[in-house]
Amino acid sequence: MVAILSLSRTIASILALTSLSNSQDAAAATTSQPSSDPYDRITPDQWNALNASLSGRLQTAVPIAQPCFDHFDGDRQLRPNSGACAAVQANWTNTLYRVQQFGAYEQIFDERLHGRACSLNALEPTDRAAFTDQICSLGSIPPYYVSIRNAQDVQTVMKFSNQTGLPIIVKNTGHDYAGRSSAPKSIALWTKNLVGQTWHDDFVPEGCKPNAGAGKAITNQAAYTFADSHNSTVVGAAFQTVGASGGWMLGGGHGFLTGKHGLGVDSILQFKVVTPDGILRTANKCQNTDLFWALRGGGPAFGVVLESTIQAHPGYNFKVAIVIVNNITVDDQFEVFRTFAHLRPRLAREGWGGAFIPEYTPGQMAISMINPTLTDIQAADTFAPVINQVQSLNNTNGIQVAMNGFQPDASYLFIQSITVPVGLGAFIGSRLLPLKMFESDDGIDKLIPVLKSGLSRVGPGVWPPLILLMDTPLMTPDTNRETSVTPAWRNSAFQAVYGVSYQYQTTPAQEGVLMKTINQAVQDLRDLTPGSGAYLNEADILEPNHAEAFWGKQNYERLLKIKHKYDPNNMLTGWQYVGFDEKDPLFDRYHL
Repeated sequence: MVAILSLSRTIASILALTSLSNSQDAAAATTSQPSSDPYDRITPDQWNALNASLSGRLQTAVPIAQPCFDHFDGDRQLRPNSGACAAVQANWTNTLYRVQQFGAYEQIFDERLHGRACSLNALEPTDRAAFTDQICSLGSIPPYYVSIRNAQDVQTVMKFSNQTGLPIIVKNTGHDYAGRSSAPKSIALWTKNLVGQTWHDDFVPEGCKPNAGAGKAITNQAAYTFADSHNSTVVGAAFQTVGASGGWMLGGGHGFLTGKHGLGVDSILQFKVVTPDGILRTANKCQNTDLFWALRGGGPAFGVVLESTIQAHPGYNFKVAIVIVNNITVDDQFEVFRTFAHLRPRLAREGWGGAFIPEYTPGQMAISMINPTLTDIQAADTFAPVINQVQSLNNTNGIQVAMNGFQPDASYLFIQSITVPVGLGAFIGSRLLPLKMFESDDGIDKLIPVLKSGLSRVGPGVWPPLILLMDTPLMTPDTNRETSVTPAWRNSAFQAVYGVSYQYQTTPAQEGVLMKTINQAVQDLRDLTPGSGAYLNEADILEPNHAEAFWGKQNYERLLKIKHKYDPNNMLTGWQYVGFDEKDPLFDRYHL
């Protein structure tokens, strides 16, 4: 008997700041030169008709910080609302708050358009310099959105897009670091509110046998809580607010249980998805099998997922180890990493997950590790080389060990509560590091100087400059190629993720420099690991060969054929998606 947790897709849409009437006024104010932009050609009557077909639920987006500003796009005057502004200021860096607002994203690049946005100072949200005598701009937030309730909502918007050429964006919880869940002059399908869950003790995919039930969608935190109530757990993202059934899953999905049970897509049993032709389809191993394969790692370009059913795994008594060391040099940090790296084959066999974070803040090193199956004695024995080395450094040369060992009564939700900063700008880039590199001192000796160089290039910031994630599916080989992620995932020991953050006043030119900084740091790793790959959801925006890096040549060729079958007009597109056109005006904001 197989226990299954059924989830619905929570894809989110992008916001827009104008009110419906203001947007209609803008659409009506045509010039003598007809616009080539589909958004500008849509008439007020067309918007009204769409709104009527959605039972009046077409909504206009408002950036969450608008109540703090007194001017909006086009120099339109606003009346600031001090109470509403204070509420936004109090929650500007709160990830739980931001995912509930259509007008907010985790990182402000998603909201910006060539430097124009409506942002506060993430380091001091009450700083009046950010909004006094400043213009609040809609930026890249979609002007219109629909909070999706069912397949008919999606079909209605798709029909409208086919008639008008209006771009469609899908937004779940707004975590996409490459800004794919926002776009100017578009309409968004916001799936965040497709929430719910259904437990199946003996789920059978539809078309294989009669189905025992169906479910909708939830965020990861709720997914774990719900699974725990059934003495089970599920593979999910590292951060609690990432949607369990959105872009995380469709891009492959890694987390702290990946070492034990594989990527998120390895646990998927069934999707309910509206494809761009407007048809609601069920995709699993028995029907629409090509679409099922594409959705298991090919990204969000193939349809709007309303529901997913994922494998539920046994409940575990997790062992969680936390190491935090202060006043430690970069050289000493990487000597600890050397010991950590030598353990990697054993850690893989035992199903560990976690991360090594050098320079978490300047002079601080952090390690978080989780194991679902070992006893206390076994876990302590495995991790003893790291704990002993760290302890030997304590009180030497000013080094202070703040935490070094296993946490009593820790849970998966305990380690999942760790998050990265939100409410500011960030660019990241990643590379999968092959296991063979860690099987000899020579491989590690070559890697460490490259990591140090990249760390120095990126520099300190609010965002962790380098995270070495141990969330790779070494023990789930995918022998039959049932998923569409790059095969490089299956033989990688770590995923190295560089990150750099920036503030609201950063210029487009400065953003471009930061993009290139990340690209150069990752390029050194690309040069060191030819034939490896990268994770779609945490990739370098300037990844030079994204198709091969994210999927591999063979997988990409197959994905492209499936894309043309279900979406011949490329309705669902995004930066570096399967079949995307870099020259599309929709992507102008990436060319800084």
